[in-house]
Amino acid sequence: MTNSLPLLIDVEPNIIFTNAWFGTDTHQPAVYWQLNQKNGLLTLVEARARAQAIFQAVAYAEGEAAIVKGVMAMHLNALKSTKKGFGAQAQEQKQSAEMEALIMAAQLRRFLQQGRSPLIEGIEVIFGMKTRRALIDCTWYGELTQWETTQAIEHATILIETAEAAESDAYFRWFLMERVGIEAEETYPLIAEFQTFRQRRQLEELFEAGNH
Repeated sequence: MTNSLPLLIDVEPNIIFTNAWFGTDTHQPAVYWQLNQKNGLLTLVEARARAQAIFQAVAYAEGEAAIVKGVMAMHLNALKSTKKGFGAQAQEQKQSAEMEALIMAAQLRRFLQQGRSPLIEGIEVIFGMKTRRALIDCTWYGELTQWETTQAIEHATILIETAEAAESDAYFRWFLMERVGIEAEETYPLIAEFQTFRQRRQLEELFEAGNH
């Protein structure tokens, strides 16, 4: 959902930025998102469902791409073995074979789409028949973004990690309030310090893993 929240500065345009959030009114964790001049909050359930849908779309995209490329290669090879020619005639035969292969691949892709489970609204798999590339279209609250499959995986992973971070922050906040006995307002600087500590530890772990 979209919200009338202040926009964060220094956020790269055309990129869906996410961050852990805790509602001061609801006292529930959420995922803050920002894309260009729009922002809002996702519940943890919504964030995880969207991430799952993106992973599912990637699986569809990569599967369709592999099958379509294979069918096109087989069809073109079969046509090459039966059609002979020289010069302009050979070029025409090649173009005709490629067109036939594209048509067959497009028909196969439509057939595959009919048998798969539907994706959530706003997530769509597209396949460039000429470029032979599978892409993920994501309409994010009116803003269209398009990803390569690797970019889509990265975004879905970040969504899950952000949801987990928000949940972790919330449990820590509830612990401070219920067990330590401090007020909600007093938890904010401690949570901010905890988030900084977590980010530093994550970076240190990545650095250590890269050195092994």
